[in-house]
This record gives sequence, C-alpha cells and structure tokens, in this order.
Amino acid sequence: MYGNFGQSNYGAAKAGIAGLTRVVALEIAKYGATCNMISPVAATRMTIPLMEGRGVDPATVRRRPEEISPVVVWLGSA
Repeated sequence: MYGNFGQSNYGAAKAGIAGLTRVVALEIAKYGATCNMISPVAATRMTIPLMEGRGVDPATVRRRPEEISPVVVWLGSA
C-alpha cells in the first residue's frame, strides 16, 4: 500500500486494521474460523489521480470495482 501526503492519520489507521486482522486470524484459527481484510486498492474516481501521480497508468491496472467485488463475495462465503 502506498501512502499519500497529508494522510498520515489514514495510513496509521489502516496499518492498525491490518495488524488487528493478523492477530484476530491467529487467535480464532483454533476454532476453524478465518479473518480476512480487504485493502482499499480499487481504481475509482478518487484513486485514479493518485495512481497517475505515481506514474501508473490506471488503464493497465486491474483494480476496477467489478474486479474486486468477486473477491469480497468469495471471502464472505462458506
């Protein structure tokens, strides 16, 4: 994940969620349960300018919402 200028609070919060997810996954594994997290990487109107600012052509990145949502559905399924 990439950080953006002026968003230190957002970056810290997301890193905290990532750490919490890893710990919860370890703690509930003994029950046969899993814990997953989705990283906010979809190419949307909000994130495309950020990608372009890093020199990434959004057209070459397979991160459209319709490509991310099947993963979310799969993670939420039995």
